[in-house]
Amino acid sequence: TYDALTVVLATGAYGASLNVPGEIEYEMQGLCYSAMTYAPLMVDRRVIVVGEELLALRAVAELSRIVTEVTLIAETDGDLDGSTGRRVLVADNVAVIRHARVLEVTGDGTYARGVLVEHEGRQEEIPADAIFVEKRLIPNSRLVEGLVQMDPCGFIEVDARNRTSLPGLFAAG
Repeated sequence: TYDALTVVLATGAYGASLNVPGEIEYEMQGLCYSAMTYAPLMVDRRVIVVGEELLALRAVAELSRIVTEVTLIAETDGDLDGSTGRRVLVADNVAVIRHARVLEVTGDGTYARGVLVEHEGRQEEIPADAIFVEKRLIPNSRLVEGLVQMDPCGFIEVDARNRTSLPGLFAAG
């Protein structure tokens, strides 16, 4: 038991997975969940970003500045038609495949080399040097579920000073 006047909770979040064959096998071997972390390694490469919300659009924006080609695979329209989407998706080296679902992450047994997608009733394999899954983030906040106010997605609500609704408990990250 520890006594404290203040506790700072920083449990983080993790990216939603695709739940398809090959995802676990190639995780961190060509398939990652943070384009921002690995973008500097992608200079002059072909990459795939999977997602359709602001998180994916930010990844495409960052990557399009340094890669040869970035293909965005979006299951829904999400934020693609918003102002950020319209600005990001017009770059010459950006291709968008809308209403496509990733069926499998493919590779050579050691490294991911592309994805198999279903699009317009047909399947197509799209090759790439790296694949980034940029879907929603899932917060690790179950520890304080019922103790503090959370938004509908499960993120802990804080004020400008990172105070939660429980006095003495702060949240960061």
